[in-house]
Amino acid sequence: MSAAVPRVAVVIPTKNAGPTFAQTLDAIRRQQLGEPFQIVVMDSGSSDGTPELGEAQGARVLRIAPRRFGHGRTRNEAIALCHGEYVVLTVQDAIPADEHWLHALVATMDKHPSAAGAYSRQIPHEGASFIAEHMAHYWHRRQGGRVIQRIRNAIAFDALPLEAKQAACTFNNVSSIIRRSVWETYPFRNVAFAEDLAWGYDVLRAGYSLIYEPDSVIRHSHERPLWYEFRRAYVNARVVGEFFGVPATPLNGAHLRRMYRLWRRVEGRARAWAQQGDAETLVRAYRDPNKDRRWYRQHFTLQALSRIIGEQSPYPTGEQQNLLRLLDQREQTAKYTGQHQDARGETLFGTWPLSQRIKNAVEGAGASTLTPQDMDMIFDGFWEEFGHGYVRRAVLEEAQDGADEGFAALEVAIRQFADELIEAAIQADALTPQLLGNIWRYAAALVLGRRLGEANRYGAGGHWGKVAQWWLARNL
Repeated sequence: MSAAVPRVAVVIPTKNAGPTFAQTLDAIRRQQLGEPFQIVVMDSGSSDGTPELGEAQGARVLRIAPRRFGHGRTRNEAIALCHGEYVVLTVQDAIPADEHWLHALVATMDKHPSAAGAYSRQIPHEGASFIAEHMAHYWHRRQGGRVIQRIRNAIAFDALPLEAKQAACTFNNVSSIIRRSVWETYPFRNVAFAEDLAWGYDVLRAGYSLIYEPDSVIRHSHERPLWYEFRRAYVNARVVGEFFGVPATPLNGAHLRRMYRLWRRVEGRARAWAQQGDAETLVRAYRDPNKDRRWYRQHFTLQALSRIIGEQSPYPTGEQQNLLRLLDQREQTAKYTGQHQDARGETLFGTWPLSQRIKNAVEGAGASTLTPQDMDMIFDGFWEEFGHGYVRRAVLEEAQDGADEGFAALEVAIRQFADELIEAAIQADALTPQLLGNIWRYAAALVLGRRLGEANRYGAGGHWGKVAQWWLARNL
């Protein structure tokens, strides 16, 4: 290679990058790489002086018409003009966190010649909001440290669920490095979204590896409106599912109404929590064990019970029989103490033991039915005496896999995502009424946006998919 051609080039697509772009360029220029490197700015119609700033900072600036921009296509055009061994890709609002960001990327590629690319750890910009900060740290929390990604068995990979495939192929052009010789065979796809994930998938299937390199750190976070997060979740679910050939799960008018009611429930819950008062009261209320108990009682159905007692249960027959005996004992105690009586003082028990009524109901024998009072007694027995784990597992599994067309799973997903964020806010002593409400809304926007994206893969959503997107979006 000629000494005049730098081994490393840094490519930045831009459009009206704003005042922080000067910090980005300055931080890149101060990198301690130990060898010359090139900065290339690919600008698509800026009117705020972005290309002029790039030229003043010594970058090579290429201008294209806005209509020609494409996430994959524009990066390919810029990379084609770079003739060194490596091309580093970043974005206009990302700022290297230190002077070793670039060296860490190049060093890991030098050390791993079978790697097609590597990507950096992201941390939030200074002063970021709690949600933006939490999400910026997401991938590092998941990875934990340096990870080398490979597809060792294509058949096993194809059998993975979508989320696992996406995690296995993660590559992030917020800050990445690619081996140019690999790119010549596998350029970025000309797609509207997630060109980095698609490229990661392509090169992994070709037998290369990708590396998550946490020693390379870049600052990148966003304060985005709820509508933007909803739209991003929608596009991500639609496009990524199409990458991996996952079928669409269309919606109809009834589904739309249920999704809208779910959003309104979340909005009501967000307002209710926001009225709890100061942070100490919020923490105490949120960690109240009865809060969980009420939610699980509401979702404890016969189908969930069948996942504890019956053919769907993972528990051995002996353990199931012991649980039934304990429930019979609980029923006998309730009879003698006058529990479960109606307004006239008459007991609300069947003529058969509770264990037999459960068996009949679970097996569909039809000889007896479980009353609401029976279900309350069964729930209380599991929750108070036999351990919360039975109920939690059964309810969550039924929500995910049951016959509710996935709608119970949406509520579970919103709840779990919100709980994670809220617990993190409590640990950081950052929880406020406003933040609590924002967390619930944010979780719902992501989950519902993703569900609509799943419905509209390959254009399968049709009329109802478009209506659902519009209806929910206008209420965010």
